[in-house]
Amino acid sequence: MSGLIPDLASWALRGQPTDNEQEEEGNATGGGGEEGEALTPQEMREQRLQRMQQQQPPAAAASGPEPMDVDSAPAAKPKPKEKKAPPPVAVPSPPVEKKKKRKAEKENDPARKLHRKKETLVRKVLGIVLKNSSLASATPTGAESSFITVDLGDEPSISVQSIAEILSTRVAGSPPPTLTSPSSTFGSSFGGLGSGSNNNKSLVAYLAASHRKAADELKTIRTTSANARKESAQVQAQNEELTELLQEIQKQVVSYASTVLQEPELFEQGKDSAMQLAYCLYTSLNDISGSITFGVGNNVSNSFYYLLVEELISQNEASLERVVKDIVQAYRTALQKCESVLDNNVLLPANLVAAGGGQSGDASPMAIVSALTALTMHKKVAQIVTQTGGFLLPPAASPQATETVRPPPPAAPSMPPGGAGGNNQRFLQLMANLAQQQQPQYKKRSGPALEKDTLLGLCLRVGIPTKSNSAFAPQTIMRQSLASVESTTNQQRQQLKHYQEAYNQFLRNLIKAGQTSRENVMEWFTDALLVNVGASATRPDPSKVSSSILLLNLSVALLKLCEPFVSDSRKHSLIDTHFCTAPEAHKGVYAVSGDDAVQRLGEEGESAMATVDYNPKNPFVSQLFFLTARSLHFGIASSLSQHESLLRHLHHMHWTITSRNG
Repeated sequence: MSGLIPDLASWALRGQPTDNEQEEEGNATGGGGEEGEALTPQEMREQRLQRMQQQQPPAAAASGPEPMDVDSAPAAKPKPKEKKAPPPVAVPSPPVEKKKKRKAEKENDPARKLHRKKETLVRKVLGIVLKNSSLASATPTGAESSFITVDLGDEPSISVQSIAEILSTRVAGSPPPTLTSPSSTFGSSFGGLGSGSNNNKSLVAYLAASHRKAADELKTIRTTSANARKESAQVQAQNEELTELLQEIQKQVVSYASTVLQEPELFEQGKDSAMQLAYCLYTSLNDISGSITFGVGNNVSNSFYYLLVEELISQNEASLERVVKDIVQAYRTALQKCESVLDNNVLLPANLVAAGGGQSGDASPMAIVSALTALTMHKKVAQIVTQTGGFLLPPAASPQATETVRPPPPAAPSMPPGGAGGNNQRFLQLMANLAQQQQPQYKKRSGPALEKDTLLGLCLRVGIPTKSNSAFAPQTIMRQSLASVESTTNQQRQQLKHYQEAYNQFLRNLIKAGQTSRENVMEWFTDALLVNVGASATRPDPSKVSSSILLLNLSVALLKLCEPFVSDSRKHSLIDTHFCTAPEAHKGVYAVSGDDAVQRLGEEGESAMATVDYNPKNPFVSQLFFLTARSLHFGIASSLSQHESLLRHLHHMHWTITSRNG
């Protein structure tokens, strides 16, 4: 401790070296002996400073020696100079507010709002989005979309005058949007074309769907205007302009559909336009909301189909006749494959299936007759249907009446086990003969010809099968309970009732179409009774008379037509009983002589009946009433007689078995 205080004082005063430093310096200079040269105080101080700089870290060396802590207060730090703030500069307002203001002004602009409404209507009704429009960026387009983009320039405008251009660009372009996809916004209201398929590119169906959507939008606008208490003049003007636009769309789609039917070669998707219309009619009754035969409020006169027929009549009636005949032929081909009301897998013709986009070709007699009913909703079309070839039988005096029709031979039976030996050959020949007997030859004017070759005959021959009813198979009928048999029978009768109502509506459409079509229908009924005179026999000849199913349906159809005046006692006076005495009226149905004479009418003698003149108040009522009475003799009366004969035969078999202790 004695040497510590002087050393500290010397170090603090940077004065002379301490004893320890002197020893170290002596060692550093060579041991401090006499041989070493003595250093001056200045040199020793410099060496110490160099040694201290080498021992300290660089940061400490740069900052210099630290001062000793003393009790005195620390020196005050100088205050930093205050920097004067620059004068305020005028900052421009952000551009976002101006953009929002401009956008709001644009949205509130009546002209722009009206234009956007028009764009929305065109997209919703026609499935069209105009390029460079306000909806182009927000609407998905492409193969999977139901909307198509149409380019009408940089600034497309929508008006009554531009609808024709928009639709022409659309129809002449790519295929129409898919109409049958359940998720499709554009085709959801036309689901009657079938559900779940994306293959329907029918041009007629597209135009029909557009017409229906335009009608729905018109109804919405009118309902909204009627419910509103007060509307400004500006809103009323906009609604009137939108109404004119939608009416123009309806007019143009009907016009283009007429052109597609008249000149199908001009359109890529319109080559089978007649079959497209046939398929639309076939599916129209499945969904009334998307039907082409019903307008708004179920009004037929403002429907797409009715307006299309009117357009064809005004432009080219020959084209209408060609289209109707093609459609009737397609339906006739489908009916020829129907055997009973229980058939639900009848194959439609290939051209009709292709027009429907390749969808399922399975059909039923009920659907086909309903399509004929939809086709004949227009009176002009009904008249054309009654004038098509094959609607009536050949006249009795014509050469075609005596021509023989040979049905095509049935398919050859399969070869039995054992090869083509002698016995097998005889077996095959026997099977072929039996199959040929089931399809006998017939004349062109006969009961089988009425059933197989005429349109009404193809409709009326369908009923409940009497020989091969799958519900009462011989293997299972004895195992069924009585309640099960009655339930199955009631179900089949209900199906038959619905089918009979369908073809009765078809007959009403034909009769109400006008005098020409009514006369043709009544002539068909008269021919049906004349060629089936032998149906009242105990065992009718199947090569001469129609089937019992057709004769029963014939009676049902005539009874249904008689219902309006038979059920009303005030109209009974319209029935003139002298119809049976007028050969020019009944045309041989109530003949009093010859092989086909009605026996009870000839009991008083032909001369006594011929003295009365026939002058009815309503010839149609008298004719319909007495044709119905004659049809009951061939239909229900003959069936009851056969049923009674069958019961007697069964009773005799039962007596024979029990008498032999069976």
